[in-house]
Amino acid sequence: MISALDEVGGAVLLGGMTTFVGVLPLAFASSFIYRVFFRLFFAIVSLGILHGFVVVPCLLVCIPPAPHANSKAIIEPNKNMITVAPQHSPNASLAGANNAEATGEFSL
Repeated sequence: MISALDEVGGAVLLGGMTTFVGVLPLAFASSFIYRVFFRLFFAIVSLGILHGFVVVPCLLVCIPPAPHANSKAIIEPNKNMITVAPQHSPNASLAGANNAEATGEFSL
């Protein structure tokens, strides 16, 4: 949980704060509807930040991850290979075509 908050916590906080700064001028508007919109937007952003930092991490800690259904599956190499006829271009060598494009084999 701590590593997840380290990774995305700053981005979530920055997104909430920049959104708040973006709608801050509405708080000082003379029209009533703009002030109401600011309060509404402020409440939504505040609840979003609260959920991002407190509620969702706590729920994810309490709920264990489900086991993978294919945890014992072995991935066989070239199982999902499709061979496609390459399109020959006079500038293919100049375009820096990689090996997959040169052979016509693409993996799914």
